[in-house]
Formats: sequence, C-alpha cells, structure tokens
Amino acid sequence: MEEFTELWLKARENENANRKPELIAVKYEAELQEKLLKLTGVFTILSRSTYWQELPLQSKGMAVLSATINDQPALLARDNHGPLLFLNEAGTLTLKVEYAIPIHQTGSDQMVNFTLPDVPSGALSLKLPAGKRLLANTQQMTTLAETDDQQTFQFPVGNQTDWTFRITEENGDSNQDRLFLANSKLTVFSKAAEISWTATTQLEVFGQSLNVVTCSVPGHMEVMSVTSSGLDSWELADDPLNPKRTQIKLNYRQGINGKREVTIQGVTTTDTEGRWLFPNLIVNDADSQLGEITLGYAPPWKVRVESLDGVRRKSFPGELTSTPSRFGRALYFDIWRPDFELRLQNETSKSSYQAALASVLSISEEAVQFQNQLTLEATGAELFEFEFILPANWELESIRTDATALSWKTLMAEPGWQRIQVPLNKVLAPGETISLEINSRLVDALSGEAHTITLPQLELPAADLVEGTLLIKGAPVTKFNTWTPNHSNR
Repeated sequence: MEEFTELWLKARENENANRKPELIAVKYEAELQEKLLKLTGVFTILSRSTYWQELPLQSKGMAVLSATINDQPALLARDNHGPLLFLNEAGTLTLKVEYAIPIHQTGSDQMVNFTLPDVPSGALSLKLPAGKRLLANTQQMTTLAETDDQQTFQFPVGNQTDWTFRITEENGDSNQDRLFLANSKLTVFSKAAEISWTATTQLEVFGQSLNVVTCSVPGHMEVMSVTSSGLDSWELADDPLNPKRTQIKLNYRQGINGKREVTIQGVTTTDTEGRWLFPNLIVNDADSQLGEITLGYAPPWKVRVESLDGVRRKSFPGELTSTPSRFGRALYFDIWRPDFELRLQNETSKSSYQAALASVLSISEEAVQFQNQLTLEATGAELFEFEFILPANWELESIRTDATALSWKTLMAEPGWQRIQVPLNKVLAPGETISLEINSRLVDALSGEAHTITLPQLELPAADLVEGTLLIKGAPVTKFNTWTPNHSNR
C-alpha cells in the first residue's frame, strides 16, 4: 500500500509539472490622474512547477509601469497580445502590476478604453473626485463609499476583459443614451513619391442607433472610395471645423446599432524632397478612438520617421494588423490620439557589395568564350540588383545562379561598351552572398593564322572591393603573345 501511495504521489507531481500556471483571482485599484488612469492589479497565481514557464497577461490599451512577484522584480517580456510573465517557482504567488491607461477627452466627459487580462474572479475599485459619475460599459455604477471630496466605486470584473469607462459630471449634460466607439486599422504603402492609404474602421454603437457618421482626413489626400454595409451614400466637403481637412459624410439606410465596418481608400504624394505627413482619420463624436498603423515600403526605398506625436512605435503588428505580401519592409505604430502627427521621409537605400571574380577566356577555331564565376556579398543596405560593364563586341549569352536563369537589361553606356543591369532572384541582406555564372562570346569573326584579341574585362562599378583571376585556355597548337595597348582610358 505504501509503494502504491508513493507511486501515485510521483505521478501527480509529474502531471502538475506539465500544467501551466494559472491566474485565479485579481484585485484592481484605480485612481484618476490628470491625463491617465493609474491601475494597480494584484493577481493571485497558482504555479505547480519549478521549471521555467510563461504566463500570458493579455491586455490592450494599457502600458506596464512596474511589476513584482512576491515583492521581487518580475521577469516580463511582451508579444503581440500583451505582457508575458516568466516564472520558475511553485506555489501560490502574488503578482503586482502597475498600469497606465490614457484618458481621452470627449467634450466635458473623459473616456477610458482598455482590455484586462482574463481572470475568473476579480473586482475593481476606482476612486473619483466628488461630483463625478461613472458609466462602465454603458452601465451606471453606484458608489461604495463617499466623503466630502472623494467617492469610491467597486464592481466585479471576473471573466470580463473589455471595458469602456465614461466619467462625467454628476449634473452634466452628457449624452448617456449612446456610446460610440471607433477602432481603425490604417494601412499605407509608400513607393517613391506615391502613397496609397486604406483605413478599415470598426464602428461600434451602444444604445441609441446612429444614422449619419462624419469623419475627416487631411485635405492633401484624395479620397478614392468608401464602402460599408448598409451605406446609402457618401459625400465629400470642406471640413467646417478645419478648412485644411476634408469631411466625409456617411449616410446609412438603417441606423447603426452594434458593430459596422467602413473602409476608406485614398492616395497622396510626398513633397519634392520625399517628406510627407501621414494622413490621420478623425471620426467625429466618437467617445473613444484608437487604432494601429502598418506602413509598408519595398527596396530600394525606405521610410525614415522624422517626428511623431500621439502614436507609439512598436516592433510587431498587433491583432488588427496583417502585413500585405507586397511590403518588403513595414513599420508599425499604435494610435493613442486620433489627431496624431507622424512626419516621415522617403529615401533610397544605398546598396554596396564586395565581389570575387574568376574569369576564363576560352579560345578555339570555332569561337572565343568568356565565362565568369562571380560571388557577391552585400555589405551595406539590402542588395536587390547589380550592374556590370562589358566591351560592346561581346554578346551576352546567359546569366545563371544555381539552376535559375536570370533576366537582364542593357542600359545606355559609353561608346564601345555595354552596361548590363541584373535583378537578383532574391534580396541579399547585409552579410549574405550569391554566386552567379555569366557567359558571353566574342562577336568578331576569327580570320587568318594570327588573330588579335583585346582581353575582355567584366567591370563592377558599384563594388567596394573586387578580387579576381583570369585564366586563358586554347587548343594545344595555340600560341599566345600578349602586350599592353597604349590607348585604353578605362
């Protein structure tokens, strides 16, 4: 019996070692500050293993200020869903996290929109100045305690992750019969001076339905199309509140109650120096408006951020965002204010490379062949094409890399020479290499017993460094005499 009990306990230990840690309860305390809501969460965690494990703390619209576990600094990372906690301790643990949540002003009201980690049991306590009223997800909250200058609200938050708080004056004239939210995904592709812009906005209306929605974009952008389910018509006009912006009026056949998606497409351009202002989208009368930006570009172009206000740079796309396949590279941002300013400049990236060249000149009675084994290594920016120069009396026959034939283009060059541009079949990142075989033949016919051939040279004008060898091959009866002409200027 004792042996059975021992084996049973070991089996339970092994089972528990493979079980992930869990959030089982939380208590939040929130306090209203000047421009943000400070939220402190005390989580109870059940961990069954001393091996390193991760625990997702999925959240949105909240910035982590500090985190401790059992009064010691917590090991936190972040993925595209929010913070990740790493721990290697078993037992019941206490995690304390301090968050900052931005406040959005809507008239005299204050709006807070955020997503909490999913916890089965929890409560939130919020302190507000006296004379304020709190609506949480359109439901008016009652005070738990009240003094002359402060009141405390408390309500359960277990199994409820998405929250919108509206804080208003107790006797204020606030539009309580409707809550209007907007969440936008702005996707832009920039190429040279041309910029294509798409805004996909999720509108969400609680309470009284909404028949007309107005929004605005910068006047320098041309609106090409507007689509939305149930949309009867859309109209463009100068924004009466700002003559530098264009107002878009959306008229719906039936009022919006719930969720509705609208997609707006437009185009704009950079100035003569490649500078441009990212077109923002402002949805009028929205109680809360957040969003994400994906800014794509492709070589040889890159986009440099000159200044930003109201947006925050991030290193990966969010849940709303997917990166279109045509984007060679992309920048990602979170939108904190709808009237954000993001100033950018389009630039061309300078590619540089080093080369190793092994050339073989083969001479026979039938033909003269020039074969080059070329290895390129990118050393600067990404390398997506290269150029070389050949004498004009050599006909290019093929360019290959492994078993792949590459195409080429002949460009303008000096008399007696030809300049060849070759797009690579893959983009070389700095440090990467590619090997190519370039074959050509002499166009001039061989005649008589003695022939004069100017040794060909494959030049790589953009290479930082070229190392090369030249081998001359001929039939056994062939005799070579070489000399250096005195008229070459290359």
